[in-house]
Amino acid sequence: MPATVLVVNDDHHLSSLLEQMLAGDPRLVVVGKARTPIAAQAVAWEAMPEAVVVEQHCGGIAWWDDLVSLRRYCPDSCLVLLTDLADDDLPPQAKVADHVMPRSSSWAQLADLLAPPTCDEDADEPLPIAQ
Repeated sequence: MPATVLVVNDDHHLSSLLEQMLAGDPRLVVVGKARTPIAAQAVAWEAMPEAVVVEQHCGGIAWWDDLVSLRRYCPDSCLVLLTDLADDDLPPQAKVADHVMPRSSSWAQLADLLAPPTCDEDADEPLPIAQ
């Protein structure tokens, strides 16, 4: 069963790109996207996604206090923060995120983090060894 994901981003074009990339992975279902803190909290509370991806732009909305709210609304969700800020520059509120990744991280790496494996290679019984 695919994991449900909420995409939170203050840039419309990048949000659409992020949503499209994640939606293209069969292990994920994007259940909503938000570009404002209030919308993010409303969608998170309504959808209760298994994962929330917040993309923080250096010049964009400061999502720091809203990360805490998202964690409160979705305590069991995997909360991922994508940011260009160095670890030393992150405020204390960023500690509520389960994962902090650079915005330049690969889409595949992010999808692998959010989704369960689509198949289990150990499910097949090994062939018997000829003696």
